[in-house]
Amino acid sequence: MASTQQQQPQQLNISNIRAAYSPTVFTEDQLVSKTDPLLQFGSWFQEALNCKAIEEATAACVSTCSGAGRPSSRVVLLKSYSSEGFVFYTNYLSRKGRELEENPFATMLFYWAPFHRQIRIEGHVTKVSDEVASAYFSSRPRQSQLSAWASDQSREIGSREELEARYARLEAQYADPTVPVPKPPYWGGYCLVPSVMEFWQGQSSRLHDRIVFTFDENQQSSRYIFYNTKARAEPTRLIFAQAGVEYVDERIKGEDWPTVAPRIPFGTLPVLEVDGHPLSGTLVIESALDALSDMVTKFKSYWFDSDVSRKAETKKRDGWLVGSKLTYGDINVYYWLDVISKNWPEPIVDNYPSLSQLVKRVEAQPRIAKWIKERPVTNT
Repeated sequence: MASTQQQQPQQLNISNIRAAYSPTVFTEDQLVSKTDPLLQFGSWFQEALNCKAIEEATAACVSTCSGAGRPSSRVVLLKSYSSEGFVFYTNYLSRKGRELEENPFATMLFYWAPFHRQIRIEGHVTKVSDEVASAYFSSRPRQSQLSAWASDQSREIGSREELEARYARLEAQYADPTVPVPKPPYWGGYCLVPSVMEFWQGQSSRLHDRIVFTFDENQQSSRYIFYNTKARAEPTRLIFAQAGVEYVDERIKGEDWPTVAPRIPFGTLPVLEVDGHPLSGTLVIESALDALSDMVTKFKSYWFDSDVSRKAETKKRDGWLVGSKLTYGDINVYYWLDVISKNWPEPIVDNYPSLSQLVKRVEAQPRIAKWIKERPVTNT
C-alpha cells in the first residue's frame, strides 16, 4: 500500500452536475406485494438483470462498522437471496469480516442508475454453513479459487509482484485440472437477514419516493411457493385460511422458474418456508411417512378393539370424514371433489348426498369462504 502526500485538489465546479430522472412516481398501489418486500425486490432485481445497460445487477455496496464505530464500505456481488436473507462471499479475515465479528450488523445498497432506483437493506449478519460455502466455492472459476488463497484481503503487501508470485506458486501446485482446489478455511459466506428494506425511486424534482418495510424479528413468518394455479398447492392454502395464519402466497410464472430455481431446495414445488427455512423434499417425505405411520397406528387400534361400543363411538362422524370437526382429510377430499365437479360434464357429487353435504360444510366455514371469494382467479 503506497503512502500519499497531501496535494491541492483541482478547483472543479461540480455543483451544477445533475441528471434528469424518470417522471414515473412509485406509490404503494404499484407494489408487487404490500406485505412481502422480497417479492418487490425480485421484481426490480429481474428488471435490472434484463437491462443491457446494467453490467452487474448483482453488485451491491455493503457497509459495516467496527466496534469502535468507524464505518467502511465496499462493493460485493450478491450470490443468492431468499426469505432467509441476502448472501455474499468473502475472506473472513478482511476488514469487513473483522468488523462483522465485532459488530454483526450491516447495510446492503443496490443502485441501478438506468432506472434511478435503489434498494437499501439493513439487518444482522450471520455466516452461512461451511457446506453451503464449500458448494459455492467449488462452482467458482478456477482462477477465482486460486485468488482466494493468494490474496490476504485488506492486508498490506510489498508489491504487486509479490501477489502474482503467490498466485503462480498456487497455479503450479494445482496444475492438474482434475485436482479440486479446496476452500480456504478463512473464506466463506455471510447472510444479511433484513430488519428494514427501503425501496427508492428517484425524481428530478428531488421529491423522491421511498417505501419502507420493517420486520418484526419475533414474529414467525411463513411463505408458500407454487405456480399461479391451484393444483397440489390449494389444500395447503385452504388450511392456512382455516387456521387464520398469515403467510406469503408466492405464485411464480413458468418463465420465471430459471431465476427462482436456485433458491428452491431439491428443485421441486410446492415449498413451504418457515422463518426462511424450507420444508420440502426430504423433510416433506419424512413428515408424510410420520403421518402415514400415525394413521396406521390409529387404524390398528380401531381394527383390533374388542369393545363394540367404543368402536361405534369412533365411527361417529357428525358430518365430517373423521370425528366431530374439520380435518385435513375433509379439506383434501373437498378440494378434489370441487375439481371433479367443475371439470366433469355430469353433476357427480350431487348424486352422493354425504359428499354433497361435505362440500357445503367446508365452504360454509367463514375463513374458507372468505379465501374462496378473495383468492386469485386461475384456470386450474
